[in-house]
Amino acid sequence: MYKNLIWIIFLTLGLTTISSCGDDDVTEPEVEKTLLEIHQENLESITVDGNELSYLDYGESSDKVIILLHGAPTSSFLYRNIAPELAGETDFRVIALDLLGFGESDKPTRTGAYTVQSQAARVYAFADALGIDNFVLGLHDIGGSVGWTMFLSDQIDRISGLLITDTSLEPVGFTPPTFAAPIFTGQVSPEEHIEVIFDESVIKETTEEILKEGIFNEDLVTDELIDAYASSITQTEAYIEFFESSSSVIAAIPMIKEAFIQFDKPVAILWGKEDLFLDADIIPALFETDLNVPVEYVRILDNASHYLQEDAPEEYVNFVGSFLNAEF
Repeated sequence: MYKNLIWIIFLTLGLTTISSCGDDDVTEPEVEKTLLEIHQENLESITVDGNELSYLDYGESSDKVIILLHGAPTSSFLYRNIAPELAGETDFRVIALDLLGFGESDKPTRTGAYTVQSQAARVYAFADALGIDNFVLGLHDIGGSVGWTMFLSDQIDRISGLLITDTSLEPVGFTPPTFAAPIFTGQVSPEEHIEVIFDESVIKETTEEILKEGIFNEDLVTDELIDAYASSITQTEAYIEFFESSSSVIAAIPMIKEAFIQFDKPVAILWGKEDLFLDADIIPALFETDLNVPVEYVRILDNASHYLQEDAPEEYVNFVGSFLNAEF
């Protein structure tokens, strides 16, 4: 009897050992993906004039489309928390584009690819490639310069509405971010300055400084977020050519304002009250007057700064969603 009991115990221990050995074959849990990796998985791409452009695309394919343009040093990553939620709150197709040279879009080295004029023409060509006739245009930061240049095109009638967020047309109310101040004050040329501050050895520090100046809630500025934004800055020529060509926008202000007078489509203005670069007490009021924007479509957000898409994504979606649902 005791022999049988010992044998049973022996078999049990043996089976347990075998089972334990089998655990080595169990697949290890997947490493959690970063914000940037998740964003990249959600990107689409399309060829426009020989270049691959990346973009976020949410919502049903319909006649109602909003195309969101980013600024610097950002990309469609800026809208990762906005685009899917806005599509869910409206019957709009919500598209956030990586301008050429930014994000995951191609970064060619040819001269002239990144001027404001080239980027503006490319947005219209991008819409053509997607079969989009008309669209609401969402502008932010230097995306505004691209948008105002689009206003000078004979295709302006394709813009069916306008969303203005923390951008500018005139110099009034503008304080350049630290990274760009020497360029705007004429101390250095765009080329020599940008190649220094966006050098690979200091790019993370530069990006951290920009984000901490532009995001009100500094707790949001994590290493992961900094790395995600810094990853977009790999083609300094995109920044150099933008700054070198931006004077053309200033020269065209009278023509742009004339186009404003003729623009009779719905317009909304959304701003971060704590924006250190673009004064919330001055610039939104200028656009409100120039574009005759109803007071209910002007919103200044407390506790939000220049990158209000990071500070206040829910407020952004609620306000913009209400505007789109009411006007289109």
